[in-house]
Amino acid sequence: MEAYRVVNKVPTKVLTFGTGIGDNLLDVKHLVLVFPGNPGIIDYYREFMKELYVRLRNKYPKENIPVWGISHAGHQTEGSHEYTFPYLNENPEVYSLEGQCTHKVKFLESFVPPHINVIGIGHSIGCKIWMETLKRLDEHINSIAEPKKRPNISKVFMLFPTIERMRYTPNGQRTLPLLKWSKFLTPLLWPISLIPVCIQKWLVQFHFRGTPVPECAFPASLQLFNYDILKRIAFMAKCELEQVVELDSAAVEKYMGKLYFYFGTTDGWCPLTFVDEMKERFPKLEYKVCENGYVHAFVLENNIGMADFLCEQVTLAEDIISKDENGQI
Repeated sequence: MEAYRVVNKVPTKVLTFGTGIGDNLLDVKHLVLVFPGNPGIIDYYREFMKELYVRLRNKYPKENIPVWGISHAGHQTEGSHEYTFPYLNENPEVYSLEGQCTHKVKFLESFVPPHINVIGIGHSIGCKIWMETLKRLDEHINSIAEPKKRPNISKVFMLFPTIERMRYTPNGQRTLPLLKWSKFLTPLLWPISLIPVCIQKWLVQFHFRGTPVPECAFPASLQLFNYDILKRIAFMAKCELEQVVELDSAAVEKYMGKLYFYFGTTDGWCPLTFVDEMKERFPKLEYKVCENGYVHAFVLENNIGMADFLCEQVTLAEDIISKDENGQI
């Protein structure tokens, strides 16, 4: 199921499998919530989310565990004809990295009831946003009289994380020169919106030729022919390279018990030297270094394998209690 909801002033696409947004959530104890990378087009994650939902349903047949994903603010507009999106030039604060973090916190506060345990999945910059979300939810809880009004984040899986020194990574070094001049280069892309849809589809198919990408990648990629979306994507990327600098060691330490890191061996956004430094700095870090050659953009090639892995890692609180009582852990 898919729907649009206005979050922090921006119409936002929410993709759901199982009980959907707006449905009765009283019988839902656990919910998986996906924060995407950049581009934050949640339809890229459709196949992955579906595969994960099916596997969790088979693993826990007595539990109702919906899988939800939320697009980044302004990164997806198809099917939202009745909505108006704030202009980037007049509202940069809602499309910046800071704004995207606020966007996710407000989504959780507005649409996920407090009785639900949330299992987070962050991909790429979505990992940084999850770390900020954990911090801000704590800040809100400590600053109000009724802390139970926010859902509990029980675990966050950090897939191919971009949480430090982005501009100094191999991909960052290649991207930075373009983004430095994005103010002048981006306007040159406006004719892309004039390309007929039939040619857009041919260009997407040509780009993915020879790669077994899921069907959802094709309509998702058509969003990139929208000039307004491209401007927001580029603006957020510029914010990332400027602001994601030093690792937030305090947050990693504080939320160590909630975080599980999944690192790639060929990730141009998180080289293995970063991984080695994190392992040395945090001996108790829960992590896995990929042994299957998955790429950073795993949603294009490795959906089933990643869904299998995450399903194995997800353990519900009730399951832990049951195993403890039986002395099996």
